[in-house]
Amino acid sequence: MPRFLASLNLKNASDILRKIYAEDESIKNVCNFPQLLQILLQRVQHARSESFILTAYEGYQFYLPSFIDFRGRIYRSGILHFHERDLARSLIVFAPNPYDSYDSEIDKRCRKILYCSAPFHYKSFQSYTESNEWYNDNKSSFNTSDHSLIEFALHAKKPFQFIANVLSLERKTDPSTIPVTQDASSSAYQIMSYFLLDVELANRTNLISIDDKIHDLYTKLIEELRDYLKVHLRSSLASAVCPRIDRKLVKAIFMPLIYGKTVISTTKDIHNSLSSLPIRNASKLPFFALSSGGKNTRRCQT
Repeated sequence: MPRFLASLNLKNASDILRKIYAEDESIKNVCNFPQLLQILLQRVQHARSESFILTAYEGYQFYLPSFIDFRGRIYRSGILHFHERDLARSLIVFAPNPYDSYDSEIDKRCRKILYCSAPFHYKSFQSYTESNEWYNDNKSSFNTSDHSLIEFALHAKKPFQFIANVLSLERKTDPSTIPVTQDASSSAYQIMSYFLLDVELANRTNLISIDDKIHDLYTKLIEELRDYLKVHLRSSLASAVCPRIDRKLVKAIFMPLIYGKTVISTTKDIHNSLSSLPIRNASKLPFFALSSGGKNTRRCQT
């Protein structure tokens, strides 16, 4: 966010925004004033958070207390930790251990890991080999100058972390101080595959690797859900609904389902996602929602 937003007077800014909105009829056709005000407040808050993060912890060494929830998932406290947004995560480095001496083998292993992890901040890959090859192929494009790196990172999924990783690799800083985070892939389904001894599900959730590829469970479920709907919905309805089934919706259905999300709540998510369908009486579409058992279905009218 632009830095000036962090010191913006919200009252004056909202008054100006209200005046401009009242005088411009074209804006009223796009959105209402509360929506504009909400966007302004969010961006100001975002800018203030970034401004605080950039200055509050500079030069300090500190610990990150951990907390574990009922699922065994680890969380941190504060605003500068591994679960924060891209900027905050890019600023975290491990403090060097004054008792450790330089070890060329450790340095080599750390750099090898960073060469694989850095590209994943730019986009997704199906294997670590593919990410490593991508880095070597594009290195000349982003490593000629600071400007080229910034320009290249503009298209990255996590631009700040991508820049941090590249700077560590190419500016010859200590790679062992750069955190490499790796989120669990559909962790609940990984646990399920383990207890069920389901090799296919374990491979889909990356618990094991049969084909040396990184899989996305929810992408795999898209086609299966579409096939299911084509069988249980009228053909005209299926042709309207199935193209709208994307990864975001599939994850919203199946990810919390294993934690006990109810059929009614799932139905509401589906309705909210598909309520803009350009067909008559879209708000009254019937949906098939999976039960908690994952096998039975029931027809839910919304």
